[in-house]
Amino acid sequence: MIYSNTVDEEANQCNTNCTDEYKPLCGYYDEPKDGLTFQNSCVLETYFCYNDGIQFNEIKSGECPK
Repeated sequence: MIYSNTVDEEANQCNTNCTDEYKPLCGYYDEPKDGLTFQNSCVLETYFCYNDGIQFNEIKSGECPK
């Protein structure tokens, strides 16, 4: 699953002004194949803001393997 710049701006005060730049990042807990791909670092930070307390074991450049 790829997360892109499609967040609900009314939910709270998280940054929702991310660019459409595509520099994917893969965040995962155990294995990259089970991770989430984010469009760019801004979208990743927005995801963390909306999902307070979520942390990945690792974040790598590029899409997560399918």
